[in-house]
Order: sequence, then structure tokens, then C-alpha cells
Amino acid sequence: MLASLHSFLGEVTSEVENRPKWKSQRIRRDEIRVHVANVYRMVADSMWQGMLSRKTSLQFHFAQFIDGTAQYICSSPQDMFQELQLLRFSLASVLRDLSSELVRTNPASLNIRMRRKLFELLASWCDDSVASWGQDTTSDYRREIERYKSAQSVRTKDSMEKISLDKEINEQVEAVQWMAMNAMAALLFGPGFDDNAKKITGRVFTWINSLFLDNAARMPIGCSPADPRTTSQSKFGIPGTVDVFRSALVSRDKQRGSHFRVHLAKTALMNILQSNLELFPAFIDKCYARDLPIANGYFSVVAEVYMRQEIPKCEIQKLLSLILYKVVDPCRQIRDDALQMLETLSAREWAEEGEGAGRYRAAVVGDLPDSYQQFQYQLSAKLAKEHPELSEYLCEEIMQRQLDAVDMIAQHQVLTCMAPWIENLKLWVLKSTGWGDRLLKSMYYVTWHRGDHFPDEIEKLWSTVARKVRNVDPVLDFLINKGIEDCDSNASGEISGAFATYFPVAKRISLYLARVSPQRTIDHLVFALAQRMTDDQPEQFRRATELAFELDSSNPVLEFSQAPQQMQMVDPLPPMSPLLIRSSLEGQLRTVSGSLSWRTATGRSMSGPLNPMPDIHTGRSGQLFTGSGPLSISGPLMGVRTSTGSLKSRQLSRDSADCYMEAPPAMEDVRSSTPAVTGDFHSVLQGHQHWLSKADIALILLAEIAYENDEDFRGYLPLLFHVTFVSMDSAEDIVLEHCQQLLVNLLYSLAGRPLESYSIGEFGDGEDKKQVESLLKYVQSKKGSMMWEHEDMTLTKVDLPSAALLSALVQSVVDAVFFQGDLRQRWGEEALKWAMECSSRHLACRSHQIFRALRPSVTTDTCVSLLHCLQQCFSNPSPSVLGFIMEILLSLQVIVENMEPEKVILYPQLFWGCVAMLHTDFVHIYTQVLELFARIIDHLSFQDPTVENVLLSNMPKDDHDKTYHHELGRQEDEAVVDKARPPLFEGVQPLVLKGLMSMHSHESAIKVLSRITLESCDCILGSSETRLLMHIVGMLPWLCLQLQQERSSTSSGFEASVQHQYQRACLVASNVAEWCEAKGLDEMAVVFYSYSGSQTSVDGFIEQLAPLLCLEWFPHHSALAFGHLLRLLEKVLPEYQRVILLLLRALLQYTSIEPSQSPHVYRIVSQLVEGPLCHEALRVLEALLQNCGTFSTGLSETTMLNYQNQDPSGRLVSSHDKPTALLVSQSSFKARSGPLLYSGGIGVVQTSVDALPSKETALQNTRLALGKVLETYGSGKWKDYKRLVPFVANNGIQGNSTYNTQQY
Repeated sequence: MLASLHSFLGEVTSEVENRPKWKSQRIRRDEIRVHVANVYRMVADSMWQGMLSRKTSLQFHFAQFIDGTAQYICSSPQDMFQELQLLRFSLASVLRDLSSELVRTNPASLNIRMRRKLFELLASWCDDSVASWGQDTTSDYRREIERYKSAQSVRTKDSMEKISLDKEINEQVEAVQWMAMNAMAALLFGPGFDDNAKKITGRVFTWINSLFLDNAARMPIGCSPADPRTTSQSKFGIPGTVDVFRSALVSRDKQRGSHFRVHLAKTALMNILQSNLELFPAFIDKCYARDLPIANGYFSVVAEVYMRQEIPKCEIQKLLSLILYKVVDPCRQIRDDALQMLETLSAREWAEEGEGAGRYRAAVVGDLPDSYQQFQYQLSAKLAKEHPELSEYLCEEIMQRQLDAVDMIAQHQVLTCMAPWIENLKLWVLKSTGWGDRLLKSMYYVTWHRGDHFPDEIEKLWSTVARKVRNVDPVLDFLINKGIEDCDSNASGEISGAFATYFPVAKRISLYLARVSPQRTIDHLVFALAQRMTDDQPEQFRRATELAFELDSSNPVLEFSQAPQQMQMVDPLPPMSPLLIRSSLEGQLRTVSGSLSWRTATGRSMSGPLNPMPDIHTGRSGQLFTGSGPLSISGPLMGVRTSTGSLKSRQLSRDSADCYMEAPPAMEDVRSSTPAVTGDFHSVLQGHQHWLSKADIALILLAEIAYENDEDFRGYLPLLFHVTFVSMDSAEDIVLEHCQQLLVNLLYSLAGRPLESYSIGEFGDGEDKKQVESLLKYVQSKKGSMMWEHEDMTLTKVDLPSAALLSALVQSVVDAVFFQGDLRQRWGEEALKWAMECSSRHLACRSHQIFRALRPSVTTDTCVSLLHCLQQCFSNPSPSVLGFIMEILLSLQVIVENMEPEKVILYPQLFWGCVAMLHTDFVHIYTQVLELFARIIDHLSFQDPTVENVLLSNMPKDDHDKTYHHELGRQEDEAVVDKARPPLFEGVQPLVLKGLMSMHSHESAIKVLSRITLESCDCILGSSETRLLMHIVGMLPWLCLQLQQERSSTSSGFEASVQHQYQRACLVASNVAEWCEAKGLDEMAVVFYSYSGSQTSVDGFIEQLAPLLCLEWFPHHSALAFGHLLRLLEKVLPEYQRVILLLLRALLQYTSIEPSQSPHVYRIVSQLVEGPLCHEALRVLEALLQNCGTFSTGLSETTMLNYQNQDPSGRLVSSHDKPTALLVSQSSFKARSGPLLYSGGIGVVQTSVDALPSKETALQNTRLALGKVLETYGSGKWKDYKRLVPFVANNGIQGNSTYNTQQY
């Protein structure tokens, strides 16, 4: 029949074409074509499945019809609208019914190019929302419709007929469009047209998605009720046109309701997916689409295709995740499809495991949400138990879908059903494979995006992870590393982006872990926190700190070897921390009131009112710490201990609840003295960038956990408190804030909460509770501001205000946590460990300050280790390291103060360590060594022979059989090692007398000399032959000055300080008198006993004493005495100079000096002739001339002039360039007095005519002498002493090998 129709149509076409134009019967030909097309349409509609595959002739005829009709429609004139509509309808109908089978049976007849061309043609017949191909055919078709309507409207005059005509045309257009859309869906079967057609976001899928979202019941005209005004025959076209459309559509689509467009979309998706299985993963992704109709439509297609055929390379976890997601869908059909899909999955993938094909077929699920949600969890638990190997894959898949999901209700249920799978995870095993970080990253982002919406479900997930305690460590490691990564990626000065959201997410996860495995969580975080001791700062931060100290190094540090005029300089200004210097660069910020306010680099105000803070905690009982008001702090906060360990009282009014604590000095005054910053230092401080260590992040995570846990923290309290306190002046606001939070939470958990359960009558008088409450309020009031200034100790800045505040707060915390009885001792040990091993100099300094505030008991090993630290520091005395030496010496002073007096003798290494460090050339360090030495002497009784024997037996001895050289961490040339020998010990007194040469150390030297004013222990203190002489000579200027001031104050009025000093001087004079009596010098003893008499004057005292001194010791030891007095005359203040001049004149009257020494006396004294001491100086010169004329042949004027010249070192040189033998140094007693009884001391004396050793020699002597002490007493507790003070070796000023000897 089809062959005959084809032949008949060909004959008619040929006949029409061969006739003359005036006899054309085109209308008859077109009518025949329409009827033939209608036959093809009806045949295609009536064919059953598979007929084309069995009858290949049908394939040929239908392929010819499709191709010929499409070409005819495209080439026909536009005035054949009615006929073309029928052809369009028939062509679309045939394509809808047969295109997929044609592609399957004979792909060549309907190839990709042909299908794409037909698809675009059909799309042009649809409305603009469907025909989005951007081709001109769309507009041509629409214009053709409008022209036809206009033409028919002109022919019709009756209004009712116009309405009927418009409706008929619209029905035809909609019928053609609907059939075209069905044909388009059918044409999608087969390989994709192109890459765009395969894209899930391409034009084809966009059109399909629009079908799901069109919910209007747009039915074709054949399904609508007949309009009574519409006849069954078209008045302006082929008879029965409407009947053709209706008869075609009613039989095909009568079952369609309001969801016929959804069915069409599913058909299109089915055709695509069946022939393009590589799109299966993309279809699964669309099952999670934002729009539920689209998601359910895709899922129905995915389920049907999966159940029909095998899907290659289909990942099981993707299917299981989708099934668990859809099994709680509100639509019952979707839930049923999910179960059928699970049944198919089980039969295909797990059949070998013994699971039957109908295992899940009998599953009965209720229609209520509670029912199918419970079924979902049970199903998930069952699958997780049976297939644990899928846990990590499925968890990652589900969490990834969580991040992309929009359906919050369904995703909430999926989060719940994840718990059984997470329970199977072993993150400590997966960590090495990379899976651990991938899973944790997914869980982290799920917590970030879903934590606020589903807090209970998120907590359940992390709690499930923490039930396996070994999972806690990988999770915390991931969180810490994630924080470091986000911090490094935060390039701006502000905390923003991922870095800003990190902290709440990480703290939430840590808190969830701690609720299940508190001890493991705390253990791991505390371990990470402890690494702060060894963390190294980035180079730019370390360099900025060192440059801050370089600013101070422009002012020379006081040294004994400096010229006299340099020794009189005032102390240089203390260095500023990098934060303060940067703030000075940024300028002054004025407050509203107009006062100046300075801000640090991070923007924290250092002055002004405290920021208001909300109440801390109402507590579990809601009773404690809920009030507000002024702060009242008792205990240690009322007595603020300074950085040196001394206690300064704070007067508080009983009527006032305010706490007046010592505050740092005005920042304006400090910054006004800061030198200008230029060059590299300014560039270093440009652009403050955040830097957090792993320990900082661990501290931040612990801050939140501390509120809910108490007992688990008790074992770590020393470390926690210590890290908190040393970090409270951090440059990072986030660290400072969490330090305060951690301190508050620890105090509340360990002290505040336990006190809530006691009433005042049950537990004391309530003072402990008030103290804790006041302390918490004080810390709370500081939130958002620095607890104290970020500053470091220097040689000239010892009493730090910040150290006083730190000490006071430490004392208060220890008193508040009174339940922990051993906290003071354990915290002190922890602080000392940090002080010696911390890689950060600033943290080590703060650790020393905390140690001094706690004052724990120490062992011998501790003292030896501190001496090792000093040895390390002297090996690289940069400005910052010299400041740290001061910290160590202050700590040693506190250690000695805290010892029981009778036990100090058990620490002889401290005594000999002080002796070794007295060789130093740094005046400020020397002064602190004297202070330490004074405290040691106060606890020793030198009258007891046992003390002397113990010290002598423990004296470091030099092994003359081998060369000794003790240099920490340094390898030197053998030649240098052979020459480097520790200095020979000649007694304590010569080393202490050196302190009189600087007004900075003069008072401390007098203090020590006063304590060793005794007759015994010559073997330790000095030569028995000259010790009394040098003691009198050394103390005599001070005694005379005190006598002079006492006489002056008596006449002018009483001054308590002067009287106190005079009483000290009287005691010293009395002790010297007893010493003279013991030596048989009775007349000299009488003179000293008369010192305290009311009739004694300075001149009279000297006149009585001078002849006795000369009679006993001169001229044999005159060079020793004169040398000391002349050096002292050069370096001390004018009030001392007058007394020394009186003493020199008196001695010159009763003794002779060598002619070669007279020029030296003349040079020094003559410098004072033009000053206020002109009269006294002239009298000395007169006595000198008389002395030379009386006791020698005298010096000619030429000889005096010849000795006026000096070399660069200040030594007199004759005109013949021969060095003159000047007065022998007071530190070289053996040049005059012979060997000591115990001469086996440290090293060999170096004969020199210099009054004091050079700074290089002094530094070397200090290191070698201290090294010999350490060799004697071993390495202490820290066997590997190279680990001590690591920042010394890593000092910011490196590579300058001459720094130590050239600058200092």
C-alpha cells in the first residue's frame, strides 16, 4: 500500500508539473500529499513494536516519507499554511512513533545530522520558550501564522466566525506544537547531536527541565470539550481538518491529565540516557536539584534505566547515597522507586555475598514521615553493618551532596542516617592514605554550612567519630593544620574569608569531641600547646624584634673598659617593642575628649576606659558571678611584685571596692623618647600580617573546652596557665582574646564552680568565693585590651611595669585555685623549663618573670642549668641576649632569697658562678651579679670554718696537664684553644673592688664589701698580706663621704636616708676596727672606733689614719693603693673625688712613690685643676712635688713634659716611645704581694700594667671562668645543654662574627 501510494503521488506530481501553467492543478496535488501523509501517520500510529526491524521495506518507505516531507515543508510557499500544518502534524506524529526504532534498526536512515536537522525544524514550530535555538525559522513560522490569521480575518465579516476562526487556528498551532514536542523527545534517542546537547546545562536539558517546571494543565485541543460554536468542518481549509487533529490526539493522549508535560520530559530523559549511558553520573547529580519536580523526574528515569540495564562503571556509593536520600521523599512513588533500585543493586553487586534478589522487596514503609524516616535510619544501619568497606566512600559522597543540597528537610534526614557509616571510620588508618583528610575536609565544610541549621545532627556525627578515641587525634591534627592553612592564605591585615569562619567551626568540632572523649581531646591539644616552647617565629617577625633592640644599641652600653668620659653618660633609653615602635610610626590617635591615645599595630588601645563586657557565667546554679560593679581584689593584687622579685605594697581603701594596680607609665612619655625609625626597620613593620602557630590554634580550641571540663584539666594546669600568661601580650588579637577566655573558663571550672556548692557557713567565711569572683571580673574587664604592655628587659630597663602586673595576676590565680595545693611548685618548674628551653626570647623572659612570682623550691641541677644558660648567653652577647642575662640573674637572686639560710652552703656552684661572672665588662650585668653575690653572702657564715672548707673544697681547679677550653657550641682553632686559659683566681675582693669604678655598680660593690669586712677566709676573699689594706682603701672614700654628709645633715636638718647610710658606715667602720685588732693594729683600730664619734671630721679622720696606713703597708704596697685611688678618681662622681684627693694628699705626706709613677699621678690630678676641686687638686700636686723632692732625686721639668704624651689606650708614653711602668692594677695582687696560700685557682695570671682588662679579654675571662665552674659541677639536669636558650644561637643578628668583640 505504501509503495502504491508513493507511486501514485509521484504520478500526480509528474502530471501536474508537465501541464501548462494555466492548467495547473497544484491544489489537487497538495490535497493528495496531505491525504498520503495522513495515511503514513495512521499507519505509524497503528504499528506495533518491532515491526520495522522485521520489515526492512517499511524502513525505506518511512525514511523516504520523513525526508521528503521535511524538504517539502521547508521549500513550500507561505500561502499554503493550512496544508503545511497538516503535513507538519503528520511528520511530527510519524517521528514520535517511529524515530527511536528507526535509529535502533537502521541508524543510517536517521543519522545524527538528520536527527539534529529535524530536531531544530520541530523546535521552530514550538513557542519561543521551547524554540530557543536562535534561528530565523522560528520567526518565519510565527510570521506565517500571523499572516494567515490576518488574511482569514479580512475574508470574514461576521464576528462569531472570526472568533471561531481564531480558535481553530490556535488549536491547530497547539496541536502541531504538542506533536512536535513529542517528536523532539523521540528524536533524542540515539547518540547526542553534539557536545552541547550532552551538557546537563545545555539547550536540550534546559528545554526538558522547563517541562518539569510548567505545572499548568496545558492539554492539546483534542482533549478539551467540544465548543458548541465550533463545527466539525473547517470553513477555510481542507474538509475535516479539526477532526483530523482530534482523532489523532484523543486516541493517543486521552489518558494524559495535568502531568502530561512531566511524562514527556521523562520520555525525553529516558531516550537520552538509554542511548548515552556515560551521562548516568550527571543524571544522578540532577537528582539532587534545587527544584523538587526536576529532581524527582531525573530520579524516576535513573531508577528505571538502572533497573532495565547494566550501567558500566557505576560507583556503588553514589547509588547508595541517592537511595538513602530518596527513601524519605514525600512522594510515595519516589520511595518505592528507591527501594526497587536498592533491590536491583543488591542483586547485582552483593549476590555473591548471599543476599537474595528479593531481600528488600518485602520492605513495608509507612506513609507518615516518622515511619519512613525511622526506616531510613534502620536501613542505613543495616547496610553499614553488612558493608563497612563502603563507609569512607559513602560518607564522602553524602557529605559532598550535603554541601550542594538545597532541600534542607531531606538533607537533614540524610545527616541522621550517616551516623552508622561514620561509626565504621578508622581515621587513624586512613590518614596515611589521604582518605582521612578528604573525609575530614568534607565533614568540616558540612559543619560550617549545616552546623547552625542542624546542630544536634552535626554533634551526633562528631560524637560518633569520637567514640573511637583514636579518631580524635587525626581530627584535631586536621583542625590545627586547617587553621594554619587558612591563616597563611589570609593575606590582608584583617581576619576575613575562610580564616574568619574557621574559628567558630573548629571550636564547635573540638567541643563535640571533648563531650565524648574529653581526656583524649585535652591530651592532644595540650601536647600541641606544649610545642609553643619550641616554635620558631618567621624570619620577618624575629628580624623586627632584633631591629628594635638595634635602636637601643646606638647608645653605648656601660663597660668598665670604656674611657672615663664615657662612663659618666646617663643610662640610655630602654628599647621599645616592635608593636610600640610601629604605633609611633602610625601616629597619635585622639580620643573624643581630646586626650592622646596610642594604639598598637593591631589597634588595641593602651589607655582609656575598659571595654564593657557581658557577665561571665551564671553557673550551673545561676548564683555565682552574675553581678557587675567595681572590682575588688585582695591578696597578691594588693602587693604587686616587681620584675626583680621585690614586693611593692598597694594601699587600698576599705571603703572603696576599686582596685588600684600599678599601671605602665604614660605611653606618650615613652614614645616621645623613641628615636626615629627609618630604613629596613620601617619596611619590616609595614603591613601587619597574621601569624599563628599550631600552639596558638590549640590554645584557641582549648578555650571553649575549658568551660565544660574541670577534672580533665587538673594534670595540665601548670602548662595551661603558663602558656596563657606568656601569650597575654600577643600581637594577635585572636590569641589575646582566647588567652583571656581560657583563663576565665579555667578559673570558673576549677575554682568558681566547686565553690557554688558551698554556702558561706559550710566552707569558711566566703572570702575564697569573693576572691575568685573579683579575679574573674578583673580578667573579664580586660577583654579586648592588652593585659600588660609587650616589652622586654634590657640592661638599663630592669623594673618592668608589665612584669609587676604579670606577677600580681600570677599570685592571684595561684591563691584562687587553692584546691590545687601543689600548683605553685609545679607551675614554677614548668616556668623554669620554658625559661631555659623556649625558642622565643620574649616568652623565655616572661617565663623567668613568672618563675620569680611563684618562687618554687629548686634543686642543685636547676642552678647548674641556669649557669649553663648564662654561659650560652655570654657566647653571643647581642643587645637582646644581654637583657636576657639580666632576667637569669634576677631569677637566681630570687632562688637564693627563697632558700633556707643553712642550705645555701649546699649550692657552692652559685658562689663560684658569681665569682666567675664578676670578670664581666658589662657594668649592668656586673651590678646584678653583685646583688646575687650579696644575697649568697648573707646566707653564709664565713666565721664558720666549715663554710670556708666547703667552698675551698669545691673551688674549680685548673688541670695544668691539659689545655682546657669550655666554649658551648663553638669549635675554635687549636692555637686559640691552647692560649685560652681561665683567669687565675686571686680572691673575691679584687673582683668586687672593680665595682667601685662605676657609679652604677658602686653601691652594690659597697654592699658586698661591707659583708666581707671580716678577718677570716683570706684564702677565698683575698691575700692576707694586702686584703685589709685594699679593703680600707676601697671603703675609705665611701666612709668619708657618709661622714661628711652626716655632719652636713646634722647642721642643716635631719634626713632619714642620710642617717641610715651613716649607720651602715659606722657598722662597717666598727667591723674594720675589729679586723685591725685581730691583726694587732690597735692604733688603727682606735681610729676606726672613733669614726662614729660626734667630734670626728673627715679631715681629722684621714689625718689620723694616713700615717698608720703608710707605716704598716707603705712603700712596699703603695703602688697597689695609689693605683686603685687614681683609677677611682677618674671614674667616680665629684663628691667622691674630693674625698679621694684629701686621701691622696695625706698619703703623699707620709710615704714615697717611685719616680716613674709620679707622671701618672700628675696627669690624673692635673685634669681637676680647672674644676670646682681646684684647691684640693693643687694641694695634691704640691704634696706630690714635695714627695718627689723629699724621697727621691726629683723630676726635672723636662721629665714631666716627656710623660705628658699618651697612646690611644690612655697609657703614658715617654718621648722615646718606651711604655712607662705605671701603677699596678688592683686586680693583680701577686705583682707585689707574692703568691696566695691557695694558688691552685682558675688559670694563670696575665701580667699587665693596664688598670682593667680590655672588653675582649673580660668577655673571654668570663666565659672561661664560668666554663670551668660548669666543668666542675657537671651539666645538671639538662644533659644536652646545647638545647638551652636556643634563641641565642638563632639570634636575629647572625653572620656578624665580629659583633661580640667590636660592639661590646
